[in-house]
Amino acid sequence: MAVANAVDALKQRADVVLREPNGRGVQSLAAALVAGDLGALTALSPLAG
Repeated sequence: MAVANAVDALKQRADVVLREPNGRGVQSLAAALVAGDLGALTALSPLAG
């Protein structure tokens, strides 16, 4: 998993690249986990759909 502004080498290896940079991407992921909505990953990552 990588945030939107991660270095390209990391994003290329990640299974999921979040749409938001820095902590905002992590906050969105954490909110989805707490809500029990891992299906939300399709909205959080262009690669997950």
